[in-house]
Amino acid sequence: NQLRRLRDMTADAERLIAKLPDPRHRAVLQAYYLSTDTWDDVAERLNYDVRWVYKLREEALEILRKASA
Repeated sequence: NQLRRLRDMTADAERLIAKLPDPRHRAVLQAYYLSTDTWDDVAERLNYDVRWVYKLREEALEILRKASA
């Protein structure tokens, strides 16, 4: 069932994001990957420059990559 698979994937993403120690990293990934926000929306909502949002995303993804290696 596709809906069940989507729910499972969302739950997995939530668990991974929750492991990030920096709340800024969590906020950026949650806003983009777990909602329908664009990167511009994320920047506006968090009151960040969009370039800073991209940097935080890259930092967060690198932390998750290292943790899964």
